[in-house]
Amino acid sequence: MIRTPCSRCDTLVEAPESSIGTEIACPQCEATVKVMSVKDQRAALVSESLRDDRAREEFMRALSRRESKRLSPSTAGVSTPVEAAPHNNALLATRRLKDVSVYLLAFAYLLPLLALAPAVVLAVFGRLPGLWGVFSFLTGALLAVLCFVFFKWLSDAARALADFGDLARSIDSRLGHLQALHDTDDSV
Repeated sequence: MIRTPCSRCDTLVEAPESSIGTEIACPQCEATVKVMSVKDQRAALVSESLRDDRAREEFMRALSRRESKRLSPSTAGVSTPVEAAPHNNALLATRRLKDVSVYLLAFAYLLPLLALAPAVVLAVFGRLPGLWGVFSFLTGALLAVLCFVFFKWLSDAARALADFGDLARSIDSRLGHLQALHDTDDSV
């Protein structure tokens, strides 16, 4: 029997050696899986590793020459090993965390402006006597700084969790492929 990992869900699909070169359905997700010999699986793993390395290098080059906008692997036109496996809950969760980090970053920049605006209006146009205008402005400024720091920290934490999820998914996928190759070596 030959074990081939499913490209969608990473389940090891067993097939008889006579079915090498044919396509079978994955028992878990029903995706089509091409049954490959051990030699072809090794070549595919090496090819995938080289493609991932090239993608990382391309992303790093794009990142080093970035202009004013922030780049990520998806915006640089490079797919990471994690993005190669669709229909995966962990992958969807990390993508949502990336989205949440962007929203939190927007709050980090907008909320301080909203906190500072009433303080400026009160300090400049309000009829507050003496130091109360200054106190109003300083209170608004302090609130603005605290809001920015808090939401920026939340944004960075969400992004770090998303990156950690990507890394864990990538490691899990690669370990699954290595285990599949190890299991096929043992069976041969």
